[in-house]
Amino acid sequence: MEQKKDTAKLPRLLSLCPFLACFDLLFEDKEQIESALGFELDWYRLDGKKMSAIWYSYDGDLQNRQKWPEFHQWMIDHLERLDAVFRPRVKEIDPSEWEDPLLDSDV
Repeated sequence: MEQKKDTAKLPRLLSLCPFLACFDLLFEDKEQIESALGFELDWYRLDGKKMSAIWYSYDGDLQNRQKWPEFHQWMIDHLERLDAVFRPRVKEIDPSEWEDPLLDSDV
């Protein structure tokens, strides 16, 4: 029997904000975001998709179990920074401020 996803649990933001609008409005603050984080991110605007992506990855051997405590601390530190920087920005996103750069306003 197939289970349905409980969409009521999805963050309210997803139902209020077009995906590209959220991404573009965050991307406008890319330099400030990365400066506050202390590291650069990889930004992927996926036109024609229901999502875009912002990536940051760990450069290390995750198979080495002796390094797991180091990796776990790295994850904690970076997730806390990501949360502190992104949470207030995401809460303030206003999709009405977004203009789709792919639409030609002169047409």
